[in-house]
Amino acid sequence: MFLESQHDALGDDHCYRHWRSLMLEAGDKAGMSFDVGPYIREHLEEAGFVNIAETRICCTVGKWSNNSWEREVGLWNQLRLKRGVQDFCQRRFMKQLGVSSKRPQAGKH
Repeated sequence: MFLESQHDALGDDHCYRHWRSLMLEAGDKAGMSFDVGPYIREHLEEAGFVNIAETRICCTVGKWSNNSWEREVGLWNQLRLKRGVQDFCQRRFMKQLGVSSKRPQAGKH
């Protein structure tokens, strides 16, 4: 689960890196792995597959790319993030990490 930008450096304190760390921690506590990408080839080989061709691609978000394929993938990724990530992450953060879903009310501390 790599979150990088081709256009800007994401420092160690960037919110995407923090989100990644929390998701990996929540997955570990739930007995799930959210960082499977680097191990797919190894798992396929262990399952007996041979002549595995590995291709790594950039998964864009949004319609910014001039490449029509990347633009289409980016639009689908944007929709997936908009519709599903909040619920998926929120459940993991609440259940495995004990994070509250309630926001503090303005003026009350």
